Amino acid sequence: NSREPSDVGGAERIGSAHSRHSRPVRSAKRPALHKRLTKHSEMIGALTEFDPLAVYLKVMKGRLDDLPIMNSRVVRIFLSSTFSDMGTERNYLMQHVNPRLKKFCRDSFGLEFQTIDMRWGVGDEVQLDHQGPYMCYQEIDNSLIMSAGPYFICLLGQRYGNQPPAALVEVDVFNNIVEALKEDGRDVSCLHEWYTIDENNKPPICVLRPIATLAEAADKELLKAARQRWEAVQDSIIGLMKRGAELCLQKTLISHATMKKFTASVTEMEVISGILSKPPQKLAQALAFVREFSDLESQRDFSRGKMFKFIDLTDSVNEDGEAVKVLDEAVNAMVKELNRHVLTRMAGSNSFTYSLKWTNDAEGVGMSSHKDYLEKFGSDYCDNVKRLVAESVRESMRLRSDDLYSEVLQHSTACVNYVKKFQGRQEIIDKVKAYVQASNTTEPLVVYGDSGSGKTSLLGKAASLVRSWLPESDSKDAIVLLRFLGTSPGTSSIRQTLKYLCRQLAVFGNEDDQEKCESLDDFKEILNTFYSMLERMGQFRRILVFLDSVDQLDSSDGAYHLTWVRTPLPANVKMVVSTLPNMFDLLKTFKGKLPNPDIYVEVTPLETSLCTSILSALLSEQGRTLNEQQWALVEQAFSKCSLPIYVHLLYHEVLRWRSYQQVDESSLRYTVRQAIFQLFEKLELKHGRLFTSHALAFITASRNGLSESELEDLLSLDDAVLIDVFQHHLPPFIRIPPICWARLRHDIGSYLVEREADNIRVVFWYHRQFIEVAQEYFLSDEKTRRDIHSIMADYFLGLWSGRRKKFVYPAYLRKKLNLPEFSMEDRAVPEQPFVLRKDEDGTAQYNLRKLNELPWHLIKSGRVNEFYDYIVFDYDFMFNKLKGTSRYLLLRDLDLPQKLGVEYIKEAELVYNAIRLSAQSLVYDPVNLSVDLIGRLIMYEKDCPRVKLLLNQCRQSKQALSNCCLIPKVQCFDSGSGVLYSSFDLGLGMGLVMPNGQLVSFSLINNEVTWYDIEGNEIKRFSSDYNLFLSMKYMSTGYIPDDCVMHVLSMRSKNAGALVLNMGRKKIQEEIEEYEACNKDVPQELRDMMESLNAGEIPDSIMEKLDVDGMMKKMMSGEEEAQKSQDLVRVDFMNGRVTKLMTLDPSWSVSSDDVEYVTKDYVLCCKGKSDSTGTSTLRLLSLGEKKFVALYEENTSGTSRIGTQNLDSKNNLLCFGIEAGSNHSTLLVFMNLNTKEIVRGSLPDIFKSADKAELESMWRHSPLKQPDNKKEEKTPDENDEKTKADESPAASEADLKSKTIELLQQAEEVSASSCLIDHEGNIVAIVNATKSAEEGSGKQDSTFFVTFAISDSLKPICIVDLQESFDIKYSQNFVSPSRRRMTFLLKRKSRLYGQTSVLRGLLYDCDEKRAVGMTISPEQDKFKKAASSFGDGTQAKFTEDERLLVTSGSKVLLLVWSVQTGELLEGISLGTAESFLCGQPKGTDFFTICHFPDESAGDSDERMFIMTKVYNLKHFTDKLSHHSEEDALLPMYTQFKPCKNATALTDCHTVDIRTNEALISLNTRTLVVKKSSSRDSKEDDQVETLRLSDKPPIIELRRDPKAPFSVGISVISNQLVEKVFGSTSKEELLQSRDQEENSTETKGDEEELTEAAKKAKEEKFLKKRLNNRNDLVDIQFLPEKCTLNLAFSQHLKASEEIRVGVGVPPIWLGAVVRLDYSDVEKGTPTSEMQFQHSIGKVFDMGPAVAFLHDNQHLVNYKLQIVDYMKGEVIRCLSQDEDLYFVRLQATPDCSLLVGQVYFPAYEVEFAVFDDESMNNSDMFAIVPPRGLQVYVISDGRRVANYLFESDPFGLCLVGEDGRDLLVLTHNAPIMLFELHDPQPLVAADGAAQMHSMKAIDEKANTDSSVGSPARAPGPRPEYLDMLKPALASSMAEVANARPVDPIEFLAQCLLRYKAQCDSQQPDI
Repeated sequence: NSREPSDVGGAERIGSAHSRHSRPVRSAKRPALHKRLTKHSEMIGALTEFDPLAVYLKVMKGRLDDLPIMNSRVVRIFLSSTFSDMGTERNYLMQHVNPRLKKFCRDSFGLEFQTIDMRWGVGDEVQLDHQGPYMCYQEIDNSLIMSAGPYFICLLGQRYGNQPPAALVEVDVFNNIVEALKEDGRDVSCLHEWYTIDENNKPPICVLRPIATLAEAADKELLKAARQRWEAVQDSIIGLMKRGAELCLQKTLISHATMKKFTASVTEMEVISGILSKPPQKLAQALAFVREFSDLESQRDFSRGKMFKFIDLTDSVNEDGEAVKVLDEAVNAMVKELNRHVLTRMAGSNSFTYSLKWTNDAEGVGMSSHKDYLEKFGSDYCDNVKRLVAESVRESMRLRSDDLYSEVLQHSTACVNYVKKFQGRQEIIDKVKAYVQASNTTEPLVVYGDSGSGKTSLLGKAASLVRSWLPESDSKDAIVLLRFLGTSPGTSSIRQTLKYLCRQLAVFGNEDDQEKCESLDDFKEILNTFYSMLERMGQFRRILVFLDSVDQLDSSDGAYHLTWVRTPLPANVKMVVSTLPNMFDLLKTFKGKLPNPDIYVEVTPLETSLCTSILSALLSEQGRTLNEQQWALVEQAFSKCSLPIYVHLLYHEVLRWRSYQQVDESSLRYTVRQAIFQLFEKLELKHGRLFTSHALAFITASRNGLSESELEDLLSLDDAVLIDVFQHHLPPFIRIPPICWARLRHDIGSYLVEREADNIRVVFWYHRQFIEVAQEYFLSDEKTRRDIHSIMADYFLGLWSGRRKKFVYPAYLRKKLNLPEFSMEDRAVPEQPFVLRKDEDGTAQYNLRKLNELPWHLIKSGRVNEFYDYIVFDYDFMFNKLKGTSRYLLLRDLDLPQKLGVEYIKEAELVYNAIRLSAQSLVYDPVNLSVDLIGRLIMYEKDCPRVKLLLNQCRQSKQALSNCCLIPKVQCFDSGSGVLYSSFDLGLGMGLVMPNGQLVSFSLINNEVTWYDIEGNEIKRFSSDYNLFLSMKYMSTGYIPDDCVMHVLSMRSKNAGALVLNMGRKKIQEEIEEYEACNKDVPQELRDMMESLNAGEIPDSIMEKLDVDGMMKKMMSGEEEAQKSQDLVRVDFMNGRVTKLMTLDPSWSVSSDDVEYVTKDYVLCCKGKSDSTGTSTLRLLSLGEKKFVALYEENTSGTSRIGTQNLDSKNNLLCFGIEAGSNHSTLLVFMNLNTKEIVRGSLPDIFKSADKAELESMWRHSPLKQPDNKKEEKTPDENDEKTKADESPAASEADLKSKTIELLQQAEEVSASSCLIDHEGNIVAIVNATKSAEEGSGKQDSTFFVTFAISDSLKPICIVDLQESFDIKYSQNFVSPSRRRMTFLLKRKSRLYGQTSVLRGLLYDCDEKRAVGMTISPEQDKFKKAASSFGDGTQAKFTEDERLLVTSGSKVLLLVWSVQTGELLEGISLGTAESFLCGQPKGTDFFTICHFPDESAGDSDERMFIMTKVYNLKHFTDKLSHHSEEDALLPMYTQFKPCKNATALTDCHTVDIRTNEALISLNTRTLVVKKSSSRDSKEDDQVETLRLSDKPPIIELRRDPKAPFSVGISVISNQLVEKVFGSTSKEELLQSRDQEENSTETKGDEEELTEAAKKAKEEKFLKKRLNNRNDLVDIQFLPEKCTLNLAFSQHLKASEEIRVGVGVPPIWLGAVVRLDYSDVEKGTPTSEMQFQHSIGKVFDMGPAVAFLHDNQHLVNYKLQIVDYMKGEVIRCLSQDEDLYFVRLQATPDCSLLVGQVYFPAYEVEFAVFDDESMNNSDMFAIVPPRGLQVYVISDGRRVANYLFESDPFGLCLVGEDGRDLLVLTHNAPIMLFELHDPQPLVAADGAAQMHSMKAIDEKANTDSSVGSPARAPGPRPEYLDMLKPALASSMAEVANARPVDPIEFLAQCLLRYKAQCDSQQPDI
């Protein structure tokens, strides 16, 4: 079963889990296939005679010739024995031995175990069709092929066994036998009666008629009569045929082998087939057990008891003339001869003999009378089967565990089987061939057709022929990726399919490829990796991908939306896919995505004549044909249905037709569905309706198929089936007889296929139509369906393992055998643990069958409560599902109730959302499950009992605590059930929501565009020559068409590096081909060059080979910039096509920053935007005319206020305003870009020329209403005036209208501060009218909303008077999707509502002609500053229903406003982070944003990553109707502020968290609670210091107040710091210096240096390292020892010191100063006090240390335990070389170490900016140190490995025992975790601390030196290295001395050796 994911440490894991940019391309290494092949060569060699490496390579390349046998995952033993005499042994095996073997195989090797015993559990009835013996022989062959261990075991005694009649006899042989019998005087009439010639066979044969027809078998009376007829002649027929064969042998008419068919027993024929006919090497996997009663032949009375069952007897007459039974000497001789042959062939350890005495007449062999024998026999049987299984597995286990090899081989084998009988379809094959050979096709070829039309066989045939279509040079190295989707778990989803394809490609890549692909889980990484590998490998070999039946995939990850199909395909890559046309609208989706009609091929039904030809050919292969009447009937059927699947069904039906059989139209069905129905009906008639229907229902109901062993177990639990089967015979114990399924399986034939699921072999229907018809036929009844699923749920729960289940006996048997009504019976089914076993290396083998099948059956059986109990709220299930499979598959299970329409309770949704939101931490390490569940759901624990139960499991489960010692004590993370829906990392890219609801991300550092869904799964990716990042600015405000085709301006960079890479690949490939063309070996140098180029590296040797001109060399060296051009491109974001339309003239000076709007014909530019003036210079570039358009008069540019430009890109309408004239009035311009019509109008002229009456008629009075909670108190005078005004509203309104129109017509300045185009194509503008002051009055000004209609001129049609004048500098304007709602975000404040409320913007309803102001109520006062000044760059987006407006803001993520009232509903902040609004995915209730980290993340390191957050709009929509408290966690408001009483030593921040009770000041050293009644109180607060550990909170050290004195340090002199680094020994540093120098200098150069030069270099290095400023890293205060230890380290940036790819490990120097104040007099400490001090040696300290409490050791940033006074590394807690820590703390008892992981920086270069100064090649980006790890100090075990969304800036151990971990992350709640001891504490008195300190002290006594290799925890290599010479020396002494007792002498030698070593190296 599946291995758990390998533990990828450090940067490798973080890189793969969170940002594809976090790891650079590593240098090329040897191909990964070499490692894989080396690992598997031995086992493959055991399976094939060919070169194992070549075989493995061939399979991985997709070659289909001479495929090896598929891996077997079942031990399948055919058990052969005679029927009556071995019954007791078979019963003993079935009841006592087989269950043990089944458990052994599964627990030890993950194998199924199955015994095929065709005689156990059945009565003496003869099969009706005489096929029993032939089935036995076929099962032997099947076992030989399938078994992963022994395949055949025989139990032989003294009985020969039954001799059945020959069912099939050649006509010539039959005639010879009949003639011989006639000559012998025998009556042969019965032979002619029962044997009939079948001329449909070629050559014709004589067939023994069935005992009963199907019709007779269905009637009990008819069946009884038929059996009686057969029994009357059975012995005569057998005797005649036997005698006739003997006579023919005497006449040499037949061979001895032919005679055996008539004379041998079934047992002998089985032994011949299983042993005697097999080569010696096969016999190693067979066993023989021979039992003999030594005195049985000598018995005088054979009539006693059961003797006749144990030896062959014959009738005779005794001396008295009485009829007696005597020994059949002839048969007995045959038995002895058979046994002798078997023992001779099986001589050795695989044969066993037993000799017994006849003591039990009643039973022969009894369970009690022969107990010793049975136990010995059972023990021998069990032990030797185990031995053979282990031997077989030892040779092939690694190969068997290679799921990739199994997956590829399975599909290759299936392909070979599909094409064996393929005929016709040449026209379609030719089309596929033409596609493969075409060089200009970059899209997939889509093959479609109805179900059963033959698409699968056709794709298989094409895949088998494709190499022959390629040139010979390409064919050899081509890779064929072939998958029949839905036929294996590895192809059940597109995620799994692509992952396995990536792994198959990685075989031919580098080690990095293999490691990366095996750990892939996130879909976006899988998809990206797949296409990047295709592109990279396609550069030097052909890759052909065949994906059959896309419709068979599940719908996850956008499978049916074809988001995984990327075009154009990389060079040399072809892809052929097939699908049903109407299923899930797949064909429609394909054609929408890929409109090219030439890439579609339809598979139509076959012609009738071709169907007949195919059927004839298929029959001929089996030596069969039909007579004329039968052919006519078949042709008639084909005229009604000619699908290939129908041909296949008809073939299996007519294959059984005999020439003498009468058939008519009723014999056939004429549709596929009816034909399958007919098959099921016949199976039920033959094998019993109940047994057949339930057996096939179990298979149909399974999720991925069932193994035959599982099916037998399930049938054994199905009482209805057992009662039906046991109507006339009862086996020794209640279990289904194996022969029942064997018979049914034989008759089903190839309709059930074997495939691999969950790492075992299962059987399932071979075609979709069989699945659908089987579901209808067997599972249409709801009760039956639920019963079937319920039995399967019980089985996978392990409910009846080791327990007895009630069985009610059939009435007939109760009466016949005098049985009770029922009994409790053990059904011998296996246990179902989550983990089957753990390998020696600790790797867990998970029970994937249970993990994948159990959730399905619990839901489908209607046992919903149990589904919740055993799946959703069971920690063990979820954890093992995560470890054994993936988070994606776990979520799929948790979502089953919702997908299947079952009641989905809220508590289950909480768990689902918590795991969904935990993607980063769970993918990082699944052991974090308990942390995420508790940390996200603890707030629901009180009200949700099931959640409480789950969280208690997380706290108490041994599995949870052994995996992760972190237990959250408070709500630490977002629950996922509130406003935040999902959060994921985009790396270095920012996104925009497209019309299809998906997010498109534009990269800053390269030219990639990536599609995501709202859960962060990558859908597809494409790259071009252009970076499209800046195009988001105008794309986000404009209309994006449904086809996602846009016109953008972008800078194209002619990258020199890319050119050299491409030129290099081409050059090297040409040279390689030249060598191959001459049949010469390709030099390894060329292969290495190609490998480097494919890895993205440019070796120096390439430069010499290429003809690179001087300019290129300068570009490569950075001396000259790469050439760039500004191009207009057409981008098809759906298909990834980027088409260059034109290059802009550089003289136009169009910069990407200036572009406001882009269409295919025009570019609107706003250059020089000024925030102070609110204006810019506007220009309109006509791309067709290639010049700037005259805006007014002759001017091609004009001053335009920001916000007065708008493009309706859907209708191609453009409007903008230009300041014209000296009075700054606005010239409004409207353009129809379709007709190129331009309409202009000056606002003063428009109003002056308008008719006053018309203006008055369009006037609307719409004062901005003040919110109810904003009403201001009015003075009495104001109230009086208001009252008067209200008394005559009509008069006042008329007066207001007149004054307004007068102002508009007489104003000197009429300007527009904003303008937008509405849904009717009109312009809506905010117009300000100003009129000079008249005598006695002030200046008149007012603001209006004016709507202008467009005709020949601009004409106002509506004036909305706001009754106020706004001093608007400019505004940012946005429209809703329908253009019926508008918002205008104002730059400056308005005085409309006085000082208490500020207008932030305006919302305008175009239908109602109404405006409202955007206001902030006192409840949202904290967001006042966020919207205080909406400036340039502010965004706003309406929701789809236009009820909400979402805006960005200053230092907030988003602000949500009510469109109806303008009120701010809520804001969401994350410190100071600001966001880019991506938009609302269409048809969803979600809103998406992107954001960088906020300022609080620190400016010391460049935190280069962008997060995407998806919020649930329902949370805000609900607030439109009512206000409710948020039930989900939001980041708490935190304030960063220095604190007097607690100064952090290692952090630049302290955090004040204000609560109602106290002001808490927190840093990494102490927790200080200031108890204060008032936050603003000026009185001194009472300070209570809670000592968190023995470390001081500040430099001032406070002892216990009751102590006789206190001491403090206020100043540490610079001289002391200098002394630390100035007087230290230098030898340790030079070793690290040499590592750096060797990276740039050769060894020869080093040898030439003089001693003086060397010394100078050393001094230079030390000076460079030590003269920098140093930091105080940590303080250890040990009051009991009067000691203070200060750790100083170099002042460095982690991003500069620890980088990816620098070639040498970092060195971060530091030292410890120890201060001793034991001699200081008591008194008040002063700064002048002197202390005794000592300085430790300099060592590699790093930015963080953790002092241990022995006053001798610390742990540095590399997790090395260091003796800090000696500067010596004692040992290392981790073997990961790339693991570094920026914070460390040890628990007070020194048992656990807590650390914050730092991941190396990586280099980036921005590709987005026009300004080259922004593209600094030395810029390194930081993966934030978000990882938290906990280690056991004594043994180095990692017991926690959590990944936070943002990096913690403070860790603090608190609590009395220092086991509570306080974690502070930016803008998030305080997180408090309990550190649970991963091992039980020894005692409460400190014994555990003494134990851990002892382990460290033992290490401290070693004679290690700085730079010595760090030793791994647990068993150490040093011990093994030492043991070898110890044994060699001691064994030499033994050999010389030759003592009497060599063992004792050897022990004494080893003891002496140990004593000698102890004196030298005590740690070893």
